Amino acid sequence: LVSGVSWIVMAVMLGATCSRPALQADTLIEYRVSLVGALFLIGLYVSSLSSCLAVFYGAPRVLQAMGRAKIVPLLSVIGVGRGPNKEPVVAILVVGAIAFVFVFV
Repeated sequence: LVSGVSWIVMAVMLGATCSRPALQADTLIEYRVSLVGALFLIGLYVSSLSSCLAVFYGAPRVLQAMGRAKIVPLLSVIGVGRGPNKEPVVAILVVGAIAFVFVFV
């Protein structure tokens, strides 16, 4: 709720203070109108990093659960885990390979 309201307030504030062509052309307009631009960029990088880490830790578990439940028959290989905690090693490698392809292509 708080983040949704803050995004709405940010959009309204930018709409009230910036021209339409500037909003359409400048992707870092928040940085330019911010009082402390460096803090904005640090927050941007930290939130991007936390989102990436959440996806990288969550996606293999979801793939493993889908493989165990045999929702998609081809994913049954990914459903196997290693060790006492059933770590999704194969799913981690699949997610890493997909991330590698999207980063470098």
